[in-house]
Amino acid sequence: MDNAERKNNAAHGATVEDLQRVVRARKYRFCATEYSQLAEGANVMPDVRNRYLKIAQYYRELADAEGAGSGESESAASSARGPAAQDQPR
Repeated sequence: MDNAERKNNAAHGATVEDLQRVVRARKYRFCATEYSQLAEGANVMPDVRNRYLKIAQYYRELADAEGAGSGESESAASSARGPAAQDQPR
């Protein structure tokens, strides 16, 4: 990372690594939601439903671990997106 990139990131209060952690945590939460929805399907066998729920829990744990390691990454990422993005619901 060169000095210009560091200055730009410092102005927003977030590093590239912080933003990458936020993106990974969001991806994990999305996957957890997807597997939870698959588990709720009407034609899902109980064994498959249990497997989907375990996978969803695993993705939730990954998201929590990314969030815990990032400190205030979520707020840093939202400040990097700007005020217009902060007003939109997630």
